[in-house]
Amino acid sequence: TSAVLRLYDGGADYTNNTRTMYVNRMKRAWTEAGVTWNKYDGTNDWTTAGGMTNSADCEVSPSIGSISMPNPPVSGYVEITLDTTSVQEWIDGTFTNNGIGLSMGTESDDMHEFNSKEAANKPELVIVYPDDPSGFFALLM
Repeated sequence: TSAVLRLYDGGADYTNNTRTMYVNRMKRAWTEAGVTWNKYDGTNDWTTAGGMTNSADCEVSPSIGSISMPNPPVSGYVEITLDTTSVQEWIDGTFTNNGIGLSMGTESDDMHEFNSKEAANKPELVIVYPDDPSGFFALLM
């Protein structure tokens, strides 16, 4: 019935702008150990550096969620409501789950720093199922 991506913003001030941050589903199977701005697996190049502007790398449009990111950044969880149909496609296997990419509407002086899975306040994907007696199911990313 709902899906929310929760990311912890440490509040470091790397921006001078309020920007919209978009969540897009990735199409390429990238590797955690190899992914960089230029490479998706340490060897092969993204079609376009960053992997967020070419439909071979990610589902460019539509995004599956967005949020206005403040200036200055605020320390704490950012909660982004995701499109439930898109999340259901991952669960059904009709869209391969290669994770997500985050991008700002304008990429200039607008960086935010989110905690990783190795840190405290890990990223979370909270999915609420209609027949789940507890009311929710959280997947840590």
